[in-house]
Amino acid sequence: SMGNFDAVPDLATACRPVKCDNVQLPLVENSIVTTAAEQFYEYPETVTSECEPGFTTNGDVSGDNSFTIGCQADGTFQSPKSCVAVNCGKSKSYAHASRSTGGNVRYQTSAQYSCLTGYSLNGQPGGPSVFSEVCQADGTFKSVTEDGTTATEALECKCIKCGAPLEKMHASSLLQTSLMQTSRKTLLGSRSQGTKAQGVYEYGQSISYQCEQGTTVGGVPGGLTSFTSMCTEYGTFTGSSQDCQPVRLSVSGTAKNAA
Repeated sequence: SMGNFDAVPDLATACRPVKCDNVQLPLVENSIVTTAAEQFYEYPETVTSECEPGFTTNGDVSGDNSFTIGCQADGTFQSPKSCVAVNCGKSKSYAHASRSTGGNVRYQTSAQYSCLTGYSLNGQPGGPSVFSEVCQADGTFKSVTEDGTTATEALECKCIKCGAPLEKMHASSLLQTSLMQTSRKTLLGSRSQGTKAQGVYEYGQSISYQCEQGTTVGGVPGGLTSFTSMCTEYGTFTGSSQDCQPVRLSVSGTAKNAA
């Protein structure tokens, strides 16, 4: 009778899983391999990678942050996914400020802002006026001032103030249209003699001074009878040296001895 024998496999000819060389493992930017490193990976093993904080496979903050790369039957690795910077969305719009971009801002980038002329973050002449909105890993923005400090309160470009208007002798005053306003309003009083514009003036607001009867700007005969003073971005008024003065009388002719 014939017996049954278990064949001893020939290691030289036995079928074995295809191997993928670790050297060929694709390197994905902004990711780390979390699977234990091996010299070779056998089909159909997979290698797991994880995106670094601030990155996902699709750039959405709620997107997947890990993926696998499989060893294929032909001894090559699958094409991996990418780790894309998280999208924080469109940059904010601030009143009285220009910005570098109105589009989407991604992790590790920022939108730069600069207060317009006549404005600063503290409302003071020469005050800080540059800041940024930085996209964070969690998909939110944080406000950062020019010196790199994270703002603890909402930033705002505030109008620079010049304070109370200049007092001018022999003149009445009236608030004119502001550079930043379209409406015209009169401060306390009117153009009547002795009236003074009052209140705190901001950048772009101007005051019209009307000389009293018998006076001109600088006292020049036939000279101007009105002038304008405006609050500047430096927190000062223009026309500080101008005044209404009594007209200087001139004498013509030849003096003769009346004796």
